[in-house]
Amino acid sequence: MNPDSEFGRLMQQAAAIKTEQVKADRRRFEAQPPFVQNTLFQCVDEEVSRARSLSDIDARLQIAQTFKNAGNELFKRGEIYDANDKYERCLGCFWYISTSQPDWKHQGVKDEHHTYHEDLLDHDEVKSLVATALANIAACRIKLGEWAGCITACDHALRLSPACVKALYRRAQARTLPKSSGAAELDLAIAD
Repeated sequence: MNPDSEFGRLMQQAAAIKTEQVKADRRRFEAQPPFVQNTLFQCVDEEVSRARSLSDIDARLQIAQTFKNAGNELFKRGEIYDANDKYERCLGCFWYISTSQPDWKHQGVKDEHHTYHEDLLDHDEVKSLVATALANIAACRIKLGEWAGCITACDHALRLSPACVKALYRRAQARTLPKSSGAAELDLAIAD
């Protein structure tokens, strides 16, 4: 298709309109950080689904801790993407998006079908584990050179646990390691 032809221009306009319509259907979803967005896809994982259904905090913590430990082992072996996935599953045991639309993968992500959960984040052990998972997600983002993702994960970890040293350190790293870092980023890192 020639984009300079009349038909090509019409197709580009139609694609732009469709893109805006899709954005309107998923504004709240798009506003979530990627590590929370990814929890929607975890609904197919039996262990994550089981953890989310448990009312016993200790049992849920145990499943989440298993995901975190698996992530730690993968991280040590340099399997960063897989480690990040396990940390997101740990997070997804408590902070996640669920859907009421069974065929959402084919129908698309629409806010009207989603519920946003922050289960038990006022519980000290849960808060600590989720903050640790977020700090570990930040470590993965550093390894992948995804500085903004690291900062976002650290910001959320620090909201849960303001004294999380790993999150403070990793956020400072993400602000100072990129070659594009300047005086403003250095000042922010020092302020941390």
